[in-house]
Amino acid sequence: MTETAIQKTSSTTLTLQQLVKSDAIIKSAERTLGNKGRQFLTSVLALANSSPTIAECDPMTTYNACLTAATLDLPVNQNLGFAYIVPYRNKGKMEAQFQMGWRGFVQLAMKTGQFQSLGTRAVYENELADVDSFTGEPKFNFQAKKEGKAIGYMAYFILLNGFRKAEFMSNEEIEVHAKRYSKSYKSGYGVWKDNFDAMAKKTVLKLLLSRYAPLSIEMQTAITEDQKVGDEYADNKPGSSLEVEDAEVILEEDNGSNQ
Repeated sequence: MTETAIQKTSSTTLTLQQLVKSDAIIKSAERTLGNKGRQFLTSVLALANSSPTIAECDPMTTYNACLTAATLDLPVNQNLGFAYIVPYRNKGKMEAQFQMGWRGFVQLAMKTGQFQSLGTRAVYENELADVDSFTGEPKFNFQAKKEGKAIGYMAYFILLNGFRKAEFMSNEEIEVHAKRYSKSYKSGYGVWKDNFDAMAKKTVLKLLLSRYAPLSIEMQTAITEDQKVGDEYADNKPGSSLEVEDAEVILEEDNGSNQ
């Protein structure tokens, strides 16, 4: 089934239930996911049934967001932190957006077999020791007892060949990034407000990996598709800083760990 046929299917007034039963979508899912295609379509309906706001979203955006998660083999359970489907109001229209969680980036990286370890965490006032004057890399003293408040977040990775890299972003730098790229942050409510820790970890880890890590096809897809709706990107399109215009995140009670 061609992309044109799928687009024609989505341009009608089909409900999500009707959409996932259409020949075009069934063939699309089976072509992408093989024998897991029909099980995937059932899970899309289950997700929409569990979330009234996702059920209100344009059916094709819900399908595409879920398909992205499925192709990356990431669960979209709101409590696990690997990936999320987040409803937005975009120019008066409800749309579903795929968003990565920081645990999803860790899982995809480790699956490549190139990483010895990687992770992300908050950095407290007495833990940022110095910055290397030559490389610009931060130095930490994580053996110190945590004191004061978190001043920022760090992410690191070590490859099997010994290459290692770390990144630190202060809370202020993370907030600047969020203000530029996140509609939910700009709105003053939603997951940036409710779970700043998880979103900050994801931000610094994603930037570190995208800049310095060897990226598998899955990792490239995750970085590119994160926070994308249709053909509109947030901070991921190469050479572009296009944002989803007039988008408003729709807050749900159980999605405090996503964006």
